[in-house]
Amino acid sequence: MLTGELEEMKGKEVVVTYNGLNYQGILMDVTSDDVDLKGEEGWVVLPIEGVTLIKRR
Repeated sequence: MLTGELEEMKGKEVVVTYNGLNYQGILMDVTSDDVDLKGEEGWVVLPIEGVTLIKRR
């Protein structure tokens, strides 16, 4: 289950920091396993254990 803050970010453009790299896209979902972004070039699925930050763009 998403926290309120993450739930409010769904469908919005975000920046996700994963293993020191930033990924930009529309936040589609966050689960206990991964973060799903829809970017300009397609979908990006990032394993949650490497995610250190999710913030609005």
